[in-house]
Parts: sequence; C-alpha cells; structure tokens
Amino acid sequence: MAMGTRCDVVLFHHDLDFAERVLQTLRKEVLLLESLLSCFQEGSPVAKFNSMKKGELFSPGETLWEIFQQCITYYKITQGAFDITSLPLITLWKDRPLDDLPDHRHIQEALAISGFENLQFNHEMKEIRKLTDNIGVDFGAIGKGIALDNINKLLKQQKIETAFISFGESSVLALGKHPKGDYWPVGILHPCKPEVILHVFEVVDGCVTTSATLVQKGYRKARSKRHIVDPRSGQAIDSGMLVSVKSESAALGEVLSTSWMILNDGERAILKNNIKEIEIFMAEIAEDIEDNNFSTDL
Repeated sequence: MAMGTRCDVVLFHHDLDFAERVLQTLRKEVLLLESLLSCFQEGSPVAKFNSMKKGELFSPGETLWEIFQQCITYYKITQGAFDITSLPLITLWKDRPLDDLPDHRHIQEALAISGFENLQFNHEMKEIRKLTDNIGVDFGAIGKGIALDNINKLLKQQKIETAFISFGESSVLALGKHPKGDYWPVGILHPCKPEVILHVFEVVDGCVTTSATLVQKGYRKARSKRHIVDPRSGQAIDSGMLVSVKSESAALGEVLSTSWMILNDGERAILKNNIKEIEIFMAEIAEDIEDNNFSTDL
C-alpha cells in the first residue's frame, strides 16, 4: 500500500535475489515520496506548509522545490486547469451529498485563497512565502505519476528492461514489451461494470493514467464523485466522465487525465497540439449503465 492505494509490481529478471533488492529500493523510493507529498501525514513538509500563516517562509528542500516548479509548468500549459493550490476548492466540494451545493459566496472565498498568485517564489534561495492565509497545496492529482516516473528511472538504472507497475490500476507504467508479445495491452475498465473493457492501449515503454468522476456502487450503478474541480471557475465536474492518457511521462498523463475534463474543446485542441506522443481516450458514462453513451478522443 502506497500513495493512498495498492501498488502492484511485476519485474522480469533472471536473478531473483537481485529483483527482490530492486523491489525494496522501489518501495523505499515510493514511501519516501509519499512522506514528502502527503497532505495527511502529520509532520510531512506539505502538511507543514498547509498549516503555515500568511507571510511565513517555507524551505521545501531540493526535491519538493523541483516538484513545485514542475507543477507550475503544468499549470501554464493547461491554461490553469491543473492547479495544486486549489485545495480550498477541493475541500469545499469533497464528500458533499450531490444535492448539497456550496453557495456562490463560499466558492468565491475559496477562489480568493487559491492560485499561484498567492504564493511568492524566491528562486535564488528556493523558498516560498504565503501571501494569504489558508492557501494550501494538494499533490494528490500528480503524486502517483511522479512516483512512476521516478520508478522508471530507477529501473533503467538497474538495467531492468521489462516491468509492469500499477497504482490501483489507475496509474500504470509498462516498461519494455510484454514477455509474450510486441506490447503491453493495458485495458481501461468500465468504472461501474468492471467486466467491460472500454479501450485497450498498446504500450511499449510508456504509461497509462486514468481519472474518472464515477466509482462503482453495486453491479449496475455508479456513484458520482465531485473530486475534480475547475480551479478557474470553482465549479466541480458533476457529469459522468472517464479520461485515460497514454504518454511517456506518468506525471504528464496524470495532469492531462484530469485537465481534459475541465478544458473545453478549443482548449483541448491547443493543448494536444502542443504536446506530442500522447493518446487520449474519453468516455461519457451515465450512472445507470443502460444509458451509457461513449465518446472518444484519440
């Protein structure tokens, strides 16, 4: 268990003892990253940052500083659709009953304390200053992707050429080719009927990441989750959607799979034109499985 889900690791190597040592190295790397990025682990750097007051300086250390900079880049290329500073908005919407909508005033208040403009970055000292109280960051939408990219580097350093790593089946690294084929077939399952495969990606040395607004609730029903929020408008995505992305970088895939639900068609076209070597599958899914209507963007 890591990054809030189950992690499955399959390594192919002729030396079992060596593979076991590599596995333990991967485990330590993932747990270390989780301890760095988690909002929920007491004493973690992110938890400390989120509890700080306006004007206080935060020294994140080299690794976390670079992750902050990476997220700023993703914020810019997604035209603000991916924003780790939207924690106040996510908190406002998360776990509310579907008939309980936050009022406009509360949304505006959350928007006012979100956004990178409320953080000041000192690039020389690698420090961050909060310019407003209650602003917080959440790396949940990218953490597993960063972990997979780090795992990918470690495996290549150890000369592991064939591996399959999965975080809860929503974030997958497929290294090399399947031992019995020309690629790894990575299936995208229906969120409320898992015996139905919506799409299969053919993956060689790549990643597949998936985001959805529905979770399984019984055999023929799904439950909406309003955990994906447009940081520009403050509104949650409340329609049934699933987006899967095949890409070289798992972190990029995580960013795109959530941002794709937020962006309009014109913004998607600009983003896809600027990013090469990606394949995107999108499905519109009704909560009642009999009413499903799939649409894809490949």
